[in-house]
Formats: sequence, structure tokens, C-alpha cells
Amino acid sequence: AIHRLMFLMQRFFRAVSSTTPVLLFLDDLQWADSASLELIRTIVCDGNMTSFLFVGAHRSNEVGDDHILLSAFRKISGSGISIHHILLDNMDKISVNALISDTIKLSPLLTRPLTDAVYSKTSGNCLFVVELLGDLYRQGHLRYSVPMRRYEWNLDAITGLEINEDVVDIMRRKMLRLGATETWSLKIAACLGAQMKESTLNLLSMGFGFSPDSGLVTLLQQPIAEGLLLKVGSNIRFSHDQIQHAAYSLISNADKPSLHLKIGRSLCNVSKAENADEMIFTCVDQLNRGSTEIKNHSEKLKVAQINLHAAKKVIASSTFLAASIYLKLAVSLLEAGDWETDYNLCLEIYS
Repeated sequence: AIHRLMFLMQRFFRAVSSTTPVLLFLDDLQWADSASLELIRTIVCDGNMTSFLFVGAHRSNEVGDDHILLSAFRKISGSGISIHHILLDNMDKISVNALISDTIKLSPLLTRPLTDAVYSKTSGNCLFVVELLGDLYRQGHLRYSVPMRRYEWNLDAITGLEINEDVVDIMRRKMLRLGATETWSLKIAACLGAQMKESTLNLLSMGFGFSPDSGLVTLLQQPIAEGLLLKVGSNIRFSHDQIQHAAYSLISNADKPSLHLKIGRSLCNVSKAENADEMIFTCVDQLNRGSTEIKNHSEKLKVAQINLHAAKKVIASSTFLAASIYLKLAVSLLEAGDWETDYNLCLEIYS
């Protein structure tokens, strides 16, 4: 199946690029699995494509010498394809001043003192700059003067601020200013990942006992309005991975396994036969992340069965690494006596 997918994607990009230039951009390549990287390599190394450019972004601090991404780069280079590496650093002070000038609609000359203060606190981190400006506005240090018809700021107060936090801490404080239910819904969304389907949120709302008009999708409307989340079609996603990190950090480490388990149980309970296959990976991911909280052995066997089902599905698409992870987790949930009471399940898992 994976080879058919690679062949079809290769033919697709070959056909499209034959009539018009194509630019494909993928972000966060440091999280790509080996199958995805192999698909990228297959497309990029196709010598029959004429007007195709691939641009990928990754965090260099998360990619070590033995990372599979660097191995993929070496394979692509070995095929004669040129790779140009561009290091994107924090913004310099001129760029920060241009951003602030454009944001508050004042000339760069007038905003330079504010820029100096902001730059000294953020070192030019773009997300940090934007969030700090919002924080200064909420604290009254940056405000719009109606008589002067322009923004003004309290430079002494801004300079005197002690910012010993990073952007995640600023985002945490922004989230905690929301209502308790909205903050709780952000925690649930963070457990589900960087992006989630509305259908998944609706199912989970049913599992939590919400009415259709007061479920998670409704509760997340305020975080969407605050810019913490984005609604793209029928999907809702965090507007930045650091924002998801901040939302997830609102949950104590001790509470994370039990919350994941609650989400997994709720999704499994409300998933019907027609959407069971669609929800299997979301369910198994949540159950596995909360498996340390499972005390009932019959539930452990049920979760082992779900992991086996997930493993079979990914084996069918030749994703063997993921399958091995599901099977190892299934094995960890079994006990020695299960060979006598649930022989067929144990045999399937170990086979």
C-alpha cells in the first residue's frame, strides 16, 4: 500500500508540475516518520519532474547527528539533488522595529525607543515579540491615546519589567485569564495533539456528557477568538506548537496519564461501528498514554486488543515501526496467566 501511495503521489506531482510550477512546503520535518521522509525523497528525486521546488523547515536543535531526517537528506544528496540549507535566526532589531512600527501604525523613527525595550526582553524571537506586545497592552503599558490619536507607552515601566519567563510562560498566563471551562477545553485539545477534527471533539463531548450546543467545539470558540487556535475547514489546530506546549503544561505531570485515559475511554465508549476504524488511532494513543493508570486487568486486556487491531491496520500499510510500538505496548499489558485464559489473544500479539 505504501508503494502504491508513493507511485500515485509521484505521478500526481509529475503531472501537475508539467503544466505549472509547483512549490511544496512542509513544516516541522523533525517530527516526520521514516515512511513520510521516504515519500518526500521519492517525489524530490523524480528526474522526470521539471518545475518543482520542495521547501522544508525543521528545528535544528531537535535534530541530532543520528536523526532520520539527516539520513534522508544524505540519501537525497546522494541522488544528485542539490540541497540548500538556510538558517533562520531570531529577528534583528531593525526587523523588530519594522514589525512594531507596522503594528501600531507609527513611523520607525518614533517606535525605536519601544523597540529597544522590547528587543532587550525578547532577543528578537518573533512569537515572543508579538505576545509581549499583547501583554504590554493588557497591562496598560502600551495604550492608545484618543487625544493624541496614536499609541503611547510607558517606557520606564516596560524597561523595569522583570521577564524571567519564556514564551510558553507568557502563553500560559494568557490561557489562565480565560474562563475555567475554556482553559479546561484547551487542556483537552492539547492532549489530542496539534490538530484535531471537529467530529472527534463532538464525539468526545458526547463521551463527557455535554449537550450538542455546549460541547468542546463551543468551548473552544473563545480561544479561537484569542488567536490561540485556528479553525481550518472542519479542523481546529493550535496556531503555534509552542501554544500547544503551553496548554499541555497547564496539566500537572501527575494528572496527565489519568486525563489521557479518561479521553481514551470516552472516545472508545461513544465510537460506533461506522467510525471505529477512523477513531482507532486516536483512541489507542490516548489509552496508551494513560495505561499506567489502568488497574483492572480485564481493561488491560481490552486495551491490548485495541493495540493489536491498530498494529494490524498499520502493517497493512507497511508501517512496521508503528506496528512494533503498538505490539510492544500490548505485550506490556499482558500477564503470564493470560496464556491460559486468553491464549488466542496472546498468540496473535506475540506472532
